[in-house]
Amino acid sequence: MKAGALLSHAARNPLRNGRRSAMILVILAASTLTLFVTNMYLAQMYRGMSLGYVYQTGNLQVARRGFWDPKREGELVMERELVERAGEIARGETALVRINAELSVQGLLGTELRSTVVNGMGVEAERAGGYAGYVLVKSGFVLDSGDVEGVIVGEPIADKLGIQAEDYVNIMATAVDGSLNLVSARVAGVVSTGMGQADAYFLAGNLDFVRQLRGTEGAERLLLFLREDAPLDAVAESLAERFAAEGLDLEIRTWEELNPFYFELKGLYDAIFAFIKVIIAVLVLLAVAEIVSMSFFERFRELGTLRAIGTTRGEILAMLLVEVGLYASVGVAVGASLGAGLAALLNGLGLSWTPPGSTNPVPFGFFLRWRYLASPVLIVYCASLVAALVPAIRSARMRVAEELKYE
Repeated sequence: MKAGALLSHAARNPLRNGRRSAMILVILAASTLTLFVTNMYLAQMYRGMSLGYVYQTGNLQVARRGFWDPKREGELVMERELVERAGEIARGETALVRINAELSVQGLLGTELRSTVVNGMGVEAERAGGYAGYVLVKSGFVLDSGDVEGVIVGEPIADKLGIQAEDYVNIMATAVDGSLNLVSARVAGVVSTGMGQADAYFLAGNLDFVRQLRGTEGAERLLLFLREDAPLDAVAESLAERFAAEGLDLEIRTWEELNPFYFELKGLYDAIFAFIKVIIAVLVLLAVAEIVSMSFFERFRELGTLRAIGTTRGEILAMLLVEVGLYASVGVAVGASLGAGLAALLNGLGLSWTPPGSTNPVPFGFFLRWRYLASPVLIVYCASLVAALVPAIRSARMRVAEELKYE
């Protein structure tokens, strides 16, 4: 049988029983749609999580060597000259977008009646990025670079102390030299970071204000923000070499090293959805195997006739597998189209939801890219062909006489 005749015969067979063909296509299309939409949702979730972490911590952070060592002793604040020199070297990287300096502060924040522990930071309010910029304002305003004495606090702190925007509070913290400093500050805004535990201790002020409180002109770390397509490890390695060449004892951490929880959560979700994909693949295999087996067995006499007029076993097997391949192709095309349409529709609705452990809603959407169709196509095709292989081989290997008398 010529290739054209084989393909034509395989293409006409599904039209003989429209109900059965429709059932197979529904199964394949639904499986493709489910897997495609799942992949797009996971990609959007991972992308949002990674961008959120990068916005808070920068793509890279630079600090004195030992700053991230949990056993460190003493302050590791970089002097102003070191901050400026490190920033000058970092600006030589073409992938760099901006640099933010931060200085942490731990101490007590209170009024005349009560106080509470805070764990905050001084940031450059005029520059986007950094933890203080990744907040939802509940009342008042965000930090203003011109408002030297203004601070923002977490909503639980405001509730605990009974304060609100425009109220004045006192902040006591340990200076770099070990002395205690006490300053007065105005609450510019009450905010939520989206994490209840962090909100209970959150405080942020302008970098110059926190420098005054800590008694230093320096900063603890530099947050480096890079282009989204920048090679992270290559930039980190290049900077490390340039710092070493200048004799600067500085250490670099990537956002991935600073946020291990992201990969722990990603690994958990990957395992869960991998199990779901295996279940879907098994269901597709069983459902298609059942329907295709019925279709093949009902056509044994037809296949016997083809064998009697000279069609070889290999051609019979190829014809049956091509038929299932056509089913899979149409099912994948329909499922992919419906999946892309559904994702675009839901993205356009601007839906949001509040994840467990978060206090702020996050966008609910899908990262619509066709590359996420690769694994659904592979799963559907492999499951379909494996499901058809056993009945197809059995049909091709039966003797002509047995097939012709099969009822």
